Amino acid sequence: MLPACVAHKSASEIAVLAAHLQVSEDPEANYLTAANLAYCGQTREALRLLKLAVRGNYCSWPAMDSDPFFAGVRIKPEFAGVRAAGMVCQKNFLAARQDGQQQARR
Repeated sequence: MLPACVAHKSASEIAVLAAHLQVSEDPEANYLTAANLAYCGQTREALRLLKLAVRGNYCSWPAMDSDPFFAGVRIKPEFAGVRAAGMVCQKNFLAARQDGQQQARR
């Protein structure tokens, strides 16, 4: 899909290619696919995969705030919810890491 987007193929052709993208078991891969989708104007699918990435514990915040591929998606109201979930994900990760470090010192 990304090569078609870069080659300025029609929006309908890009949408067909985007519809055939597979969700990965790897949340980082879903983040990268979401970025490509966002870059290509496939906002709904981009947000869906970004949400899956966060749910898969690829917290992706604050990266999603500065990733240029998400520039057009950040203005969507749905992005705020995914961003908030990413922030909670990171907070939980940092707390678990801190707990693990404290237990290792004992």
